[in-house]
Amino acid sequence: MRCLFFCLVVAGFALSGCSAGRQPDAETELFRDFSLDKLVRQIPSPALQWSSGGGGSSSSPGVSRRKDFSLTYVIDEGGGAKFDEVGFISKLKAEAERAADDAGVRRGGGGLNGDAFNLHYSGDGHEGWVEVVGTRMEGNRYKVWGVIRENTKSVKQ
Repeated sequence: MRCLFFCLVVAGFALSGCSAGRQPDAETELFRDFSLDKLVRQIPSPALQWSSGGGGSSSSPGVSRRKDFSLTYVIDEGGGAKFDEVGFISKLKAEAERAADDAGVRRGGGGLNGDAFNLHYSGDGHEGWVEVVGTRMEGNRYKVWGVIRENTKSVKQ
């Protein structure tokens, strides 16, 4: 009887997912809370007014996930305001880096190229990338596209 009870306890632990190795969280805090619109709103830019936006996400359980963003703004350069596109993207990159630091992930590279930036991060069994492009559209519109991708890395025991 004791043997049966012992076997049931061991089987219960095995089925509940308990193991000697630590499993990574489903996603990092950076991925979970990332919002390109929120980052844009943190940059003071009186010449840039919200117009529309949207996005989507996809994931493969336990392996990779992705969020896409497409935001449109109206550039209002009346009253002496001037919209500095290159300066805006540079500030947006700094906000994304601050969000990564606040989320506790390690930044491991990235770049800035006038109208676009990217950054790589890793932490807690995950590896991720943020890529953002901004461009002036016809008329007085400004479009910002972004994606954050994150993969679960193999965790060595």
